[in-house]
Amino acid sequence: MKALEVLGVNIEELLDLGGLDKEAEKGLKKGIPSDLDWFPFEQLPKVRWADSGKLVPPEVVKWFLVQGCRLGSAEANPTLQRYCSLFQKHDREKLGRFVLEAWIAKDTKPKYNTEQAAALAQQQTQQTVSFAKQHPKYPGRCRGLLRWGRCRFLSELNGLPLSIAETRTPLD
Repeated sequence: MKALEVLGVNIEELLDLGGLDKEAEKGLKKGIPSDLDWFPFEQLPKVRWADSGKLVPPEVVKWFLVQGCRLGSAEANPTLQRYCSLFQKHDREKLGRFVLEAWIAKDTKPKYNTEQAAALAQQQTQQTVSFAKQHPKYPGRCRGLLRWGRCRFLSELNGLPLSIAETRTPLD
């Protein structure tokens, strides 16, 4: 695409804006990749074409995101980049910010809720106690493991660095 542009070819003539609806419909019939099951497609911001101000159909925007996922790269291919360059600048930036924030929210979501973290901490503690009973020669090491196991789960639960959690977690 870029090479054609450099050669002076009008890329818009090669892009079929009118056929995007049908292409999106056809592509979305194949389903959404399971990697995007979590994505909040229903909250996508509205996007308009820069030249006409007309709304880009939400299915087309969704199709672009699905295509990006199927490509397996965080960077859009040249065709997708070109289509997105035809969005109004403000809308394009809003869409990009929305996608980025959605991904960050997913990636930083805590692994466990409070109950799960407490149950795992209890399980780890019981396993360590069992280990300590089986290996009475190493009481210092077992006591350290107990402290570390509790602190690790509490640090994950509270979002604290492990060293801070240790100072807030007395060993019974």
